[in-house]
Amino acid sequence: KSQYKTISEVAEILDLVNKKTGKLLTHTLRFWEKEFKEIKPIIFAGKRRYYDNKSIEILKKVSTDGIKVFLMHGNRDFLIGENFCSSIKAKLLSDYHIYEDGASKILLLHGDTLCTDDVRYQEFRKLVRDESWRDDFLSKSLQERFDIASGLREMSNEETGNKKNEIMDVNRESVLKISSEFSINKMIHGHTHRPFIHKDENLVRVVLSDWENEVNYATVIDGEISLETF
Repeated sequence: KSQYKTISEVAEILDLVNKKTGKLLTHTLRFWEKEFKEIKPIIFAGKRRYYDNKSIEILKKVSTDGIKVFLMHGNRDFLIGENFCSSIKAKLLSDYHIYEDGASKILLLHGDTLCTDDVRYQEFRKLVRDESWRDDFLSKSLQERFDIASGLREMSNEETGNKKNEIMDVNRESVLKISSEFSINKMIHGHTHRPFIHKDENLVRVVLSDWENEVNYATVIDGEISLETF
């Protein structure tokens, strides 16, 4: 074990410390593990995580070389706030974010606002994005929140199984409306998780997977978008 470092030791090495409380930001390391597959901690007895020198060097590079991390709210992580993003050195994007690559403008969005045929989901989205609902939810105990979240997840899975595929896909008119509003001809989104590059009426729409069965991502070079797979 001497060649390995615990998660707390690595957090200290990288100076991942809350400056106000002095608490080690070990959850930042767990987040980076998910984002960078090259980081592979060893799990010993007691489920304690240990990092070898190779993983630590990669973490140093992630932490110090200016790799920027951005997050956008989805249909399950809509409660993530600025404090959490600050603690993991990430930036929280708005629901609609314009990425500029030279002269090209690309709209980044989660994608759920395009699925307007799914009326039940849109009602759910409106509810959980309401500020008063959010404040009431966060005022509850952790166990109450877990119970509510589990109930919502179960209900979501049941409804998804009973919905037609076309209802859960994007609405073409909504896509064209959003592209017109932001004056763009390229967009990247997830939510429907049907990875493909759609080309329709001078609009390029790139859909990302959910990373459960297939891990892919979009690359943008000189305004051209490609879908890549790990």
